[in-house]
Amino acid sequence: MKNISIFPNKIVRIPFFSLNEYKAIPTEVKELNAFIDALFYHEKFSEAVYLASPVLHEEWEKIVESDKERGKINESILKYYLRAISNTVPFGLFTSYSILEDEPKESNIKEYERFSNLDMEYLLKLLHFLNQDSIIKNAVTYRKNNSIYKVGEKYRYIEPKYANDKISYTLASIDSDELMDYLLQDDREEISLAALKDEILNLVEGVTEDEVTAYLDELIQSGIYLSSLEVCLNQPQFIQQIVGFYEKNKAQIDTKDSLKNIFEALRNVDTALNQLDNNVFNSKAIYDTVFSELNKIGIPYEQKYVINSNLKRNNVVPNEKDINQRLQQFLSKLSKISHSKIKRLNNLEIFKQNFYNRYEDQEVKLMDALDNELGIGYLSQYNEDVLFSDLLDDITIAPQKKGVTDRKIEPQINNFWLNLIMENADKRAIDLDKVSLDVYQNEKPIKNGAFSIAYTYANDKIYLKYASGATATNLIGRFGNNDSQMQKVIDEITTFEQTVNKDRITAEIIHLPSNRTGNVLIRNVDREAEISLISKPSGKRKVIDINDLYLSIKNNRIVLRSGKYKKEVIPYLSSAQNFHFNSLPAYHLLCDLQIQDRYIDYSINFGGFNIDDLDYCPRLVFGDKLVVRNAQWRLKKENYKSIEGLQNHLETLQVPQFVYIVESTEEKMIIDTKNPVTLAVLWNEIKKNGFVQISECVYDLNKENEVANENIAFVKSQRSANVLDTIWNFSDKENQNVERAFIYGDEWMYFKLYTGRVISDVILTENIQKIVTTLTEQKIIDKWFFIRYTDPDFHLRVRLHLTDSKNYDMVTKVIHQELKTLVNEGKVWKLDVSTYKREIERYHWKNIDNSENIFSIDSDFTLKLMRYLKEANENRTWLFILKSIDDFFNAFQISLEERHQIIEKMYHSFWVEHGEVKSVRKDINAKFRKHTEELTHLFHETPADLQELYQERLSQLTKIQFVDEVTTNMTDLLWSYIHMHVNRFIPAHPRSHELIMYGILERFYSKEIGMKKYNQKLVTDEAY
Repeated sequence: MKNISIFPNKIVRIPFFSLNEYKAIPTEVKELNAFIDALFYHEKFSEAVYLASPVLHEEWEKIVESDKERGKINESILKYYLRAISNTVPFGLFTSYSILEDEPKESNIKEYERFSNLDMEYLLKLLHFLNQDSIIKNAVTYRKNNSIYKVGEKYRYIEPKYANDKISYTLASIDSDELMDYLLQDDREEISLAALKDEILNLVEGVTEDEVTAYLDELIQSGIYLSSLEVCLNQPQFIQQIVGFYEKNKAQIDTKDSLKNIFEALRNVDTALNQLDNNVFNSKAIYDTVFSELNKIGIPYEQKYVINSNLKRNNVVPNEKDINQRLQQFLSKLSKISHSKIKRLNNLEIFKQNFYNRYEDQEVKLMDALDNELGIGYLSQYNEDVLFSDLLDDITIAPQKKGVTDRKIEPQINNFWLNLIMENADKRAIDLDKVSLDVYQNEKPIKNGAFSIAYTYANDKIYLKYASGATATNLIGRFGNNDSQMQKVIDEITTFEQTVNKDRITAEIIHLPSNRTGNVLIRNVDREAEISLISKPSGKRKVIDINDLYLSIKNNRIVLRSGKYKKEVIPYLSSAQNFHFNSLPAYHLLCDLQIQDRYIDYSINFGGFNIDDLDYCPRLVFGDKLVVRNAQWRLKKENYKSIEGLQNHLETLQVPQFVYIVESTEEKMIIDTKNPVTLAVLWNEIKKNGFVQISECVYDLNKENEVANENIAFVKSQRSANVLDTIWNFSDKENQNVERAFIYGDEWMYFKLYTGRVISDVILTENIQKIVTTLTEQKIIDKWFFIRYTDPDFHLRVRLHLTDSKNYDMVTKVIHQELKTLVNEGKVWKLDVSTYKREIERYHWKNIDNSENIFSIDSDFTLKLMRYLKEANENRTWLFILKSIDDFFNAFQISLEERHQIIEKMYHSFWVEHGEVKSVRKDINAKFRKHTEELTHLFHETPADLQELYQERLSQLTKIQFVDEVTTNMTDLLWSYIHMHVNRFIPAHPRSHELIMYGILERFYSKEIGMKKYNQKLVTDEAY
């Protein structure tokens, strides 16, 4: 597949036991006790159970050594055994991962390596406890909470709170005063408590040392200052980070025995964990050492969570044949059936709409925009949650049920799958190579980035699990924290991800949403920068504070920019953490931004058809080597009265002997449907959950050394050109003398006129024209402009520049006289006066007056051309817009070749926005061919009366003088002027119109360039 290639290294995840071990499971219930008892003496499996659940292991030991009632212990141990044979998801010692290499390592390398850490939740509780101690407070340094921002006379910030040993966050505020202003404007990265105390004592008269200590303690408790004694999520060796602090401050800490004992115990825990890892497999004695030392520290913990271990298997050699070629072939086929025409309104799209409706083209600080009260927030449906009510907030009220959201359906694709599966309901497999897939008209567009494809390899077949991701590091990030070999794999991926984001900063997001999520957020990823949201950065490279980030909308993209580094920032989260759940808005937005340009998903587009609801779906394949989806069955509780009924039904359905229980796409365990012991496990799952999804098991359990496996390959996806549009390069040094906002009573009046799309043309050419003419002739206004807009209701936005703001009453009177009748007749249903906010970032502060003059010239021209076309009974407005676009280039002396480059870029941008549908290009080319003669005539032989109208505008535009700083960004300015020009004409679907018009104009300029070269060649030939 073009533009797709596979990284050299792959990962494979394998359960601890081979599939041959399945045969050891007894087929008689009466033999199960002896089997479970024997497993207790399997040292490695027994340890895996102990690590997962020491309490269960203790109960297991009791039943093995006595005739104690077994209860559900047999089933629990059996399920762990089934997991250790069949489940590939990493979990303690039950599953291992390997980095596939073409050749095995030296023979002296251990078969297994182990990497253990303490639970993050425990470490956070410990650090919170330590940071309350006065000796620790004087030993650490403090950094300012980097989420603090000023609003009026208050500072607002995200305050970390600790309650019931859990971390949470809330938006807090503190009053601004002279001392607070001084402290928060200090740009030092870290400062000691003693230094802060001395500074305040020197600055503030009449305060005692105790008062300053209490004041600083309050700032620390409220999260204004954060202790440096904190675990960094993007550095290895958590415990060693803390022990390293102790070694550095040993003399000071050892003055207090209780503190000394804590750090000594923690050091002993670190030693014991290293011993666990060195041995790989261990007796309970070492675990007892860890628990004993933790007990000395005195911080509560749960034994089943406190130790986290990952198991790595070495010397695993891949046995796949031509796997990269086959994976690329698979992706090529998936590209066809994964493309969707429907653009789903995700969180990012909703935010983009809300942002533009509030700020238009302004660049706004991220924290200002996300302020739930004063900005627009993120996930704005939750904005009311920031308000406290003493009437409501201590009463639990059931949330109101929301209406059922309609599932977005693509009828043709939906019906295709419905009919295909119904026609093959009695088949074991459906070969998609033998089916017409013409219902899918286009392949999925290639995006710049890296992603993962996970698959099972068995019987010389590839069984797809998924192929998607915003980065290829999210599944392996946490394994690089301890494993240097995995770190090299990650480094190769991040280096590629930087190359496809040339001239931008790739940045790892560093934030801890909750205590235990730290276990999946640990990593050691070395990108160009880190975005720190309250959490401690590693400081390996650039550090971008959350308060240094700015947001804007450019060419329908959300642009995140660093004020300090003056570049666009591309955020990454190299973790599989579920950031959608209960996250800070800033963190959620940063993580969501990953999908904007590079999220790649090759899952099948079923057109809204819910294939998981089917009682049975055959296997879906491409030929005999590529399996898209395993055969699946849905077993419902209401269909069975007993386990015997279940068994009979499975036989009737001809379900294979071995199947997987599937939960949220995870293949949890293999069930032998012919074995009453394992069938009972399936029966109990159905009774507990109401239904169970099962899928065919693709392995041969009788094959020697057969293992369940999940392979993960990392895929490079790279276009021939970077599709991200460059950030506008204007200086961010704004002249404070240039007014940004105008409210009612200032020199600019701004009103919104809500009306119908069709009648808006009449209102513009008659009523608005009369208002403008009257006010201009009376010299009350000297310029004006309008635009059509939808947010969500269609309306006209009209701005009038008064020569003297004292004339507001006269302007209001003229508007009232002209529009009152329209309101009474229902032709205008709302008239709002609003605040005009200049788009200074878009047009540059030195050029804003010029831009407003251009808008005024263009608005006058638009109304004149609309009247001309109406009188000429000409409906093809777009033809004449193309001519006026060309005049923009004429006015600013843009060569033909440059015009083509600009329009080509605009066309490509809108084509990407509209899904990169190849058939649209064909349709545009056909439309161009149909109208080529008319276009050529209009451009080169414009009728005299029409030429006079164009010439008047052209003469006015040529008088505009730009400063040098602005002319260097002329391309971006022209893009904006042209975009606004089109929107003045088009009442509906303006962006779709732009796509088509820019496509036609690109073809026209291409033709003109070809003719120019041809004519030049003729002249050259004649010269000879």
